[in-house]
Amino acid sequence: MPEMFNVIDDPTLPLFGYTEVDNEGVPSRPVSLVEKGVLKDFLRTRLPMQGFTESNGRALLGNSPAPTNLIVSTTEKTPIADMRKNLIDLCRQRNMPYAIIVRKLDFQPAAGGVGVSAPLYVYRVYPDGHEEMIRGVRLRNVDARSLKDILLAGDDSAELDYEEGGSANVTVLAPSVLVDDLELEKVTDTLPKLPVAPSPLIAQIRR
Repeated sequence: MPEMFNVIDDPTLPLFGYTEVDNEGVPSRPVSLVEKGVLKDFLRTRLPMQGFTESNGRALLGNSPAPTNLIVSTTEKTPIADMRKNLIDLCRQRNMPYAIIVRKLDFQPAAGGVGVSAPLYVYRVYPDGHEEMIRGVRLRNVDARSLKDILLAGDDSAELDYEEGGSANVTVLAPSVLVDDLELEKVTDTLPKLPVAPSPLIAQIRR
């Protein structure tokens, strides 16, 4: 990852992933996974791992490891409005007709639990600043190497709480990012029809 990124997994924080001890009886403690963009450690159980001699209390899926409160932070924070300006500037410099903003991803990962979730709210942003929503696309060829294409990180922090494997509570906190190059492709599957009216549950919340 770029040097501005650090990643820790901290079960002691009062978040959804708070954990005192794992399934093997090992006390959970904060673990620094990435320091200045470099991978330093893994989520470990009592199962032996080359280069490591002990568990760090992450046997939360039976005897398999899982995160607790996974915190992605950055030492270089850019206001979201400035990130959007940078995106448009890149679009102009490269004579591209538009750039892409993804504002929300689906919760479910790709088939088999590998890859990046499908984008739900995707917008073309044009050099003049106006936006158009698009549907029926997904990210393509996104892997660990794509992390090197991150140019900027936002001053925000999005939170995702979920249950992994029916037994591990997980919180992920991470900033928005500006990525230099990602591929989108058309989805050939049949897309669900959009609702003709807003959900009454949403209407009740707004009241």
